[in-house]
Amino acid sequence: MLIEYRAIAWWYWLVSAVLLAVGVAGRQGAFVLAMVLALIQVVHFAMEDESVKSLAVQVRVAFLLILIVCYQPPLRWLFWLPLISLTARVLTGYCFMARTLALLPWNRQEPLTGAFVKRIYLTPPVSGSIIQKVSGTDEAHPHSHRHPE
Repeated sequence: MLIEYRAIAWWYWLVSAVLLAVGVAGRQGAFVLAMVLALIQVVHFAMEDESVKSLAVQVRVAFLLILIVCYQPPLRWLFWLPLISLTARVLTGYCFMARTLALLPWNRQEPLTGAFVKRIYLTPPVSGSIIQKVSGTDEAHPHSHRHPE
């Protein structure tokens, strides 16, 4: 278990999870606030990392897109999925989205093999970038970052 309560990223995710829980409980306006917070995160981490290509920014863009899709009235029941994923992220440090995005060609430096996929998804939560952890290097990947996904 890896709870990084001293990192701003953890607090962003905690507030996002609370907003999604409030939205799922019936306060639809909380979904809009969660989307606004996701957009703030995208801007914050793009400025901090000086890149829109960092994994931290990619995770937040993907999260924002998922929220936008889920906000469509017939799909609002799907907000349970990001709520469950975020709750796991906040409580354990395991970020399924970061691990999934790490499989994309521009985020990895090794071939996509079963062993690589297994390492990505089964490696315990890490501080910093999952990409650096599974590749076994301390060198910065072009799209990695200093803070947790």
